Amino acid sequence: MASIRRPARGPARQASARLRAGVPLAAAAVAAAALLAAAAPAEAERVVCGDRLCTEVPGGYAGWKKAWFPQAAPAAGERAEAPEAGERAEAPAERAAPVRMDSGAAWAAAVHGAGRGHTMTELADGVYHYYDGAYSSLVVVSPEGVLVTDPAHDARAAELKKAVAGIADAPVTRIVLTHEHYDHAGGTSSFEGAEVICHENCIDMFRMDPFGTAPQKVDTEFDEFMEIDVGGIAVELHYMGPADGHAATVIYLPEERIVATADLYLPRALIPGAWQEDVNFVGKHRVLGEVATWDIRHAVNAHSPGTDPEDLRENARFMADLYEEVRGRILEARELGVDGYFEALLRMPQEIELEEYSDWEGYEEHLPRHVDRMIYSMAWSTCGLPGCDPFHGR
Repeated sequence: MASIRRPARGPARQASARLRAGVPLAAAAVAAAALLAAAAPAEAERVVCGDRLCTEVPGGYAGWKKAWFPQAAPAAGERAEAPEAGERAEAPAERAAPVRMDSGAAWAAAVHGAGRGHTMTELADGVYHYYDGAYSSLVVVSPEGVLVTDPAHDARAAELKKAVAGIADAPVTRIVLTHEHYDHAGGTSSFEGAEVICHENCIDMFRMDPFGTAPQKVDTEFDEFMEIDVGGIAVELHYMGPADGHAATVIYLPEERIVATADLYLPRALIPGAWQEDVNFVGKHRVLGEVATWDIRHAVNAHSPGTDPEDLRENARFMADLYEEVRGRILEARELGVDGYFEALLRMPQEIELEEYSDWEGYEEHLPRHVDRMIYSMAWSTCGLPGCDPFHGR
């Protein structure tokens, strides 16, 4: 069993905000948990990155873009060109129409991937990124056992198990769940005997599971920090407070300079508003802002094929800009009296623009929802009336 202790090294941690109360289910989590698996894909293709950025994952960005922003995907028969190693893809001259998550097909494509091709990408000795066109898992290999993150659901867990068998002789012995959402926490039973590890806030959420997707038990809980030794590779688990869910965990391998997060960002895109219902945007801002200061060579994101840390840093800047803009507007609104205050809050999602990010996918459609979520995280849930301090003196 893994031990729980404070770190002697590693990046600074912010004080945790520990929430034990049950929370409403995000629409995305319920939809994902209820969906059946798509057809089994071909065997995972193995990619080795080494010191270069993993931006040219075969079939990666085309499948990812089609899943999240289907109107922006290449036309039938058209092949998307990947950027050269170390280079970032140029933004299109004309922005594609934003995705509308208004059909079962759109939800299924986002959850299960569209045109997906499984890849197992080697990021460092013994460390891999498994991507299936919709979800990512970090894989850490040792002779004694393998650690994986977020199996997601039974069908994907079976494919992940098969892919791990192609790179390791040992079985999966540890499963780290990045947070409590059912579309990430399912599939653990496919790895018989594996230790399931999750932040302590997972427990209440798992008890509320309406579909039996979540683990039946969590073997190891932690509060603010846990370090796991996987064959000499240090795997750190950091909890910095609520962000996407109330058990949002950042996984960091300090020697390998690899970080893994879930549901906090997409590369140069705004996450569709329908997926943001229980996200604490103040927490998301703080987590991304902190992690962006760490020494990172690869940043694994739960729903994209690349590992370029600049994607994370760009999103940290976006969240900082959004935070400052909304905070400033709320402080101004508090001078307008009770009626003026609430009227100003209701107008803000339609009024606020962040032109620097206007070329990001989903900007026009999803920015208002991002503004709305930041308002709720700052004002509605913690204050509500002029004269109180929604920032608790910060």
